[in-house]
Amino acid sequence: MTVNAKRPSTLSTKRRRPTLAQRKEALAETIFPEITELQKWQYKTSGGFFSVPRTICLIMRIMDSLVKGKKLSIVYLDITSRTYADYFVEVENPKKMATSSGFDGQRAIYDWKDRIKILEEYGFIKTAPGENGDISYIFVINPYLVIKNLRVEGKVPDLLYNALFARAEKIGAKEAKSVLSN
Repeated sequence: MTVNAKRPSTLSTKRRRPTLAQRKEALAETIFPEITELQKWQYKTSGGFFSVPRTICLIMRIMDSLVKGKKLSIVYLDITSRTYADYFVEVENPKKMATSSGFDGQRAIYDWKDRIKILEEYGFIKTAPGENGDISYIFVINPYLVIKNLRVEGKVPDLLYNALFARAEKIGAKEAKSVLSN
């Protein structure tokens, strides 16, 4: 009877290169050895996080460049943070959303609704009425498509548009590059 001896696998003898995340973690631990595990932001395991594109800062800058004196981006970020993979939000409490977006006092809901209407006018969101008032539902539209359309209308400065495209290129954001380049 012959016993099949296992040959050593070439995969098991090769040393695997550390992943980008492993390399970054090692570098961070070298540069900041005093940081404790408690101080590390454990977003993968702690819950309460949402996905945003790495271009979000430029998207927000473009939004804020559209209307002087009215920050749209914080309202947009709050809305986006309330979505899941579907980009649909049920507005259960406009007052809480206004507060979260930075509006306080008697005009909080009025100012929040004003920004919502502006975001809708520019095409970043769609709203619908329901049991919680005239803004009971919000659907977040693909911001790259909206920004592309606004650029065609001459409403987005070349500096910001080009910066957004370059960032999308650098991070390999295929959808963003595809939408923005056409």
